[in-house]
Amino acid sequence: MLKYLSLAVISALATVSAAQADDSVWTGTLTSECSFTNVLPGTLAFTTSNVSSATDATFDVFNNNPGIYQLQFAATNDPSTKPAGFSASTFASQSIATSGVNSSEVVGGSASAGYTVDLTAMGTDSFTHGISHNADAVPAGSYEYTVPVTCIEV
Repeated sequence: MLKYLSLAVISALATVSAAQADDSVWTGTLTSECSFTNVLPGTLAFTTSNVSSATDATFDVFNNNPGIYQLQFAATNDPSTKPAGFSASTFASQSIATSGVNSSEVVGGSASAGYTVDLTAMGTDSFTHGISHNADAVPAGSYEYTVPVTCIEV
């Protein structure tokens, strides 16, 4: 009977020592991001028939999802701040240049429809943004142009 008991103990030990395996698993979701940093305003220069950028506004845009985002620059036909007597019958034209991962992208659009830049590559781009507005009358006073720039998913 002792031999039988020993055999049972050895069988139990063999079962306990069998190799086991499992996987370590990590999960998570990184949300898409398109963000603006280092935003600096431009300054304006004047003639009797034009208001334009003396220095361009600048900003950086970071995106982490290539081919999903587009920058939209709204059309503007009037300064957000202007003196009485300012008159313009056209939309302001905008100049947009980029350096960075999307520097080869073409700026689309027009003064009356606004402008777009596709962000086809992931990373950071630096933009310069200028404005030029031909006007019928440019009287003395304070001027400010505000052009909404929006990063949208397309």
